Amino acid sequence: MSILDKLTGFLTGGIGSQIAEIINKRVPDRDLATKLQHEIQVMLGTQQHELAKIAAETERTIIAGQIEVNKIEAESDSLFKSGWRPAVGWVCVSGLLYQLLLQPLLEWLSTIYAWMPPPTLAMDTLLTLLFGILGLGAYRTYEKTRG
Repeated sequence: MSILDKLTGFLTGGIGSQIAEIINKRVPDRDLATKLQHEIQVMLGTQQHELAKIAAETERTIIAGQIEVNKIEAESDSLFKSGWRPAVGWVCVSGLLYQLLLQPLLEWLSTIYAWMPPPTLAMDTLLTLLFGILGLGAYRTYEKTRG
């Protein structure tokens, strides 16, 4: 639940009902009390609408700022900024290449020539990394196609 949801819930439910109770206790004229409660509910609704507009604008500003940061990072010549995603992909590909092709071949050669067998990699960690990369790639593709 976002802060906006909590605040609007407080405005419409919490404070609105408390004000209605106070009006009912303090104002003896029922017609006037009903009119005051209605006016207060309208004001609270207006405030809720204004808060929603402010929150939406703030969210748009934050997203636009993040998009700018992403563009700057992608255009950067520094491998530290723009190359970490490809580096993670290459580490994963290298690990899979070793584990699925080189390690069995080296193990076969080690039995022929009486060498120490090569070590194996932790495939669960490697596959977690692979599926994470593929999931982010699929999400990004979906995001681009849907706008």
